[in-house]
Amino acid sequence: MSSRAIQNLFACYSEQLKNTKQLLKNLKAIGALTYCRTPVLAASYYRCKSNHAEIEQLHSCRHRSCYVCAHKQRLDWIEKQKARLLNVPHFHVIFTLPHEY
Repeated sequence: MSSRAIQNLFACYSEQLKNTKQLLKNLKAIGALTYCRTPVLAASYYRCKSNHAEIEQLHSCRHRSCYVCAHKQRLDWIEKQKARLLNVPHFHVIFTLPHEY
């Protein structure tokens, strides 16, 4: 999946999303993801000491649901989970015992 696929979906269907009833947390997430790393969230400009070409760095939303912004945290979480796995071949079984036991 493209890192901008969700952002593009929100942008394409922004009018329909505005007309539907949403929780405030959902509206904040949609807004953050829609405008992440776009000029709407502003930008910082950097230039080296030798006055070479200026670099534009668009600001990110830093929302936990954003595919782009949460990528490093997601990778870190996966590595932590891998570290918890047993170093032997195994499988995971979940079962429920009746209340009588």
